[in-house]
Amino acid sequence: MSAPASPFDEMTADERLVLARDGPSAAVNALARGYRWSIWPLDALAIAVARADLTLCSALQAFVLGIPEEYEEGLPAGASPFDEAVFEVLQMIQARVNAGFYRHCPGERVPDAPQLPRFVLGPERPAGSVWQLDPDRVAPALGAA
Repeated sequence: MSAPASPFDEMTADERLVLARDGPSAAVNALARGYRWSIWPLDALAIAVARADLTLCSALQAFVLGIPEEYEEGLPAGASPFDEAVFEVLQMIQARVNAGFYRHCPGERVPDAPQLPRFVLGPERPAGSVWQLDPDRVAPALGAA
């Protein structure tokens, strides 16, 4: 089953890069929330997640779309350049979430929120996982605060 069409599918990699760097906040948040990690080059996503106007929910949705469970024990030896890039962007998002970099927009939620608890420090997080999202930082996006 293929992913539903995205308005960003018709853009070139360079156009997505320009959007991530210079685009309006709403468009950048939409790009992050629907980023096709395995199809589109990750440089535009790396720029988008570094923007201060990206919302917490958009960042967390992008994180979930990166399939962090595949890297739960870290990056394996001999990983491909693609896997290295994915892991690096996931780490960037985690670091910014935990630092409180992203603002929360009241009423906004993470569509794939049920997947998040396994990456948050707490009882549902698998032992040894490299993903350690701060529960206090993630709570507003999950409706807990």
